Amino acid sequence: MAFIQLCLFPLWFMFHEMEEIIFFRHWVNKNGVRIQSRYPRISRPLLQFGKVATATFSIAVFEELLLVGIAIYVAIFLQIHCIWVILIGAFTIHLLFHLIGAIILGRYTPGSFTALLSLPYCIYAVIHFGNLFTPIQILFWTFVGLLFSGINLWIAQRIALRIDHYFTTKA
Repeated sequence: MAFIQLCLFPLWFMFHEMEEIIFFRHWVNKNGVRIQSRYPRISRPLLQFGKVATATFSIAVFEELLLVGIAIYVAIFLQIHCIWVILIGAFTIHLLFHLIGAIILGRYTPGSFTALLSLPYCIYAVIHFGNLFTPIQILFWTFVGLLFSGINLWIAQRIALRIDHYFTTKA
């Protein structure tokens, strides 16, 4: 994959995250009751994080962007190509979850529009990985990326909730 294409990842990542930052809280406030009645198991963390101020949500996204930046730096300068598979693989699955969620709910979900626009970039990258890695290796590194991003998301959400609680109780 060409250097410029690799460096585009943070732009696609932030393009998608901006849609989430802008629309998530309003969407949860508007659709939370419906989601809670239809999907009670998954609704709790979604509704809880939907109460967080948009600025606090942005802090969690900023933390993710810092990790992406560090990972890209390491991948480029140390030539560790599996880091790209980890990033792109996890991001691609994340985008697919947005689209699946929109299909299941039968309506727009925050992140689904930019997921549609970002997927061609990800598909191109995954196809390119086929020249460097076996399908099993791609699946393995994607799983590693999902595991890492899931743990990081859980931690980032906990930190964001604490920060939001701190600022709402101090106000």
